Amino acid sequence: MFKYLKAAFLTKKEGVPVNLLYVAVIVGLGFIHPAFWIVGTLLELFFLLGLATNERFCQLVDGLHRAEVSQADEVDITGTLKKMVRKLLRDEHMRYKHFRYTCDRVLKLYTEKDADTITVDDHHLAFKRLEWRYLKMLLARSRMQSRDFTSAPVQVKAEIDELKQELKDPMLADALRHAKAARLETLDRRFEILGHRDQALEEIDVCLARIDEKLKLLLEQAGLHSTPAEIAAEFDSSSLHLDGIFGDDEAAVESTDRFYEQTLEEQS
Repeated sequence: MFKYLKAAFLTKKEGVPVNLLYVAVIVGLGFIHPAFWIVGTLLELFFLLGLATNERFCQLVDGLHRAEVSQADEVDITGTLKKMVRKLLRDEHMRYKHFRYTCDRVLKLYTEKDADTITVDDHHLAFKRLEWRYLKMLLARSRMQSRDFTSAPVQVKAEIDELKQELKDPMLADALRHAKAARLETLDRRFEILGHRDQALEEIDVCLARIDEKLKLLLEQAGLHSTPAEIAAEFDSSSLHLDGIFGDDEAAVESTDRFYEQTLEEQS
């Protein structure tokens, strides 16, 4: 309720804070006659309560709040993506730059053919989700080719064995047991991938090539006619499980996954 009252009090008309001006006038008139303070306060309270309990006004306030939170989250995600791009190996980095260039060309063509702001925003989100999926696979590919990753099986197996021993302790607190079990699950998945590194790389290459080909097709279609509604459908179905590959970046990857899953839910 407080946020609606605050929003009602700070309401502006054509950029002018009308309530602040009203309060200033009432305060000034009150020095002429105290009755102005009483009447003015009652009128202000009536106005604020009426506006703060209005359903449409509350929906507007909630919508603006969600937009602010989403914008702040997107700024954080943009910073995270830039950090991940810097961790790509040279070949993966060049491939990512070419991918971004092609995406921008397709999006520009569709934007020029569709002036509907909502539809354009949907295209933008679809390509943002695609960019993250593509970058995630390139990051996994870079990670699996690094020296740390190729020499990791022995270390991962040792940590798995240690966690299994710790989980046998009957005195282990429930919260700590849950955290260690989650860590063990991630390590098991990583150890499995380490044992099938070449196969995992091949699967990633197939997915990357599939996206490259479909993006090329979209670029050709965009030059001939506009089919923007198909953008999201082209790519949202592709998925590849890469849990346990990213090491210290695992938490950032999971957070970014959740962000784009949320944008997809809100869009639908």
